[in-house]
Amino acid sequence: MMPLRPFPSKKAQVEVQFNWIYVLIAGAVILAFFGSLVIFIKGQAEDRRAVETLNALNSIFVGAGISEKTKNFIETPEVELVFACQDGISSFNLKQGEFPPKNPAAPIFSPAEIKSKQLAAWSLPYKFPFKIMDILMLSSAKDAGGIKYYIVGESPLKEELKKNLEVQTPLSGEFWPGFDVSFLSDVSEAVDENNYAVRFIFLAGPSFSLPVWISSLPSEKVTGLSIANKEISFLSLKNNQLTANSVIPLPSIAEENDPLIYAAIFADSEEAYLCQMQKVFNKMSKIILIYESKTTALKDFYQKKSAINPLDNNYQICGNLLIKITEGLAVMKSNANSCVNKLSGSACQTLLENALAVKEDNTNLMQQSCAQLY
Repeated sequence: MMPLRPFPSKKAQVEVQFNWIYVLIAGAVILAFFGSLVIFIKGQAEDRRAVETLNALNSIFVGAGISEKTKNFIETPEVELVFACQDGISSFNLKQGEFPPKNPAAPIFSPAEIKSKQLAAWSLPYKFPFKIMDILMLSSAKDAGGIKYYIVGESPLKEELKKNLEVQTPLSGEFWPGFDVSFLSDVSEAVDENNYAVRFIFLAGPSFSLPVWISSLPSEKVTGLSIANKEISFLSLKNNQLTANSVIPLPSIAEENDPLIYAAIFADSEEAYLCQMQKVFNKMSKIILIYESKTTALKDFYQKKSAINPLDNNYQICGNLLIKITEGLAVMKSNANSCVNKLSGSACQTLLENALAVKEDNTNLMQQSCAQLY
């Protein structure tokens, strides 16, 4: 007869159950640890990439302030950048705001928000009539799913815009992709390409109608601009229609590649545009001071030469031209300080006339074989 196998005691059963619970808890703790470690490492990597992106952008902005007519292309991680400007002070950061905002010295004309893996940047010199500074335009690159620009209508400006915004340009052996732009004869030709945001640039107003599919986009993702000669008007979306705000005459003497027109194309609101222009005018006031000092030194030089050589009329002619330029620069500086807020009014119109007069006087200096102002 086989001996009976004793049943496990209740104590042994409890120990076995406890061991299994311990194993499960320990396993869960280990999995949670490694899971949190992976998340932490991933977060650190994303933060590092984000900081690298901000630093790279800041380097581009600094470089744009000292080199003209440059085009840059930068790939970014999956982040959304925000750009702000208040009281003439601009900044940019990640939308999450986890890092201190960057405050570039140069003005940046860009959308308020950019969500794109690829960015295109372009700088143009602003001369009035001497060089004031380089103006930087920034937006998403072509076919990057960011912001789509529809340029609508016919204008002498159209071909220039196509050349500068659409055509790829060699850059250090590579090709600059340009901005995501489509040129249309009529707004009805605009096709929804599933972009993050859209902007309509009208070259022949005043009709600013929109295609039906625009109603599917959030209102803040739809902006517009009207361009007519040297005047611009930012457009606001109301009831699925774009309406014009105040007309802004541009203080510019550029005959082509006017940086103030391009700046308006990429700044998506009147407030942002005027705020960035405060930086430009503040720099203008400082540049005028430099040229005032140069003019005074040249004027004193020719007056001394004229006193030593009274029979040489050329010294007196040069001195008189420089006296005229000195007076013009003083008026120009005063009008620049008055014009900065709204870019409109008599001060801005007079400022434009001052710049043209200084340009003409500088040409006269060259024709008389005098030292030129710039």
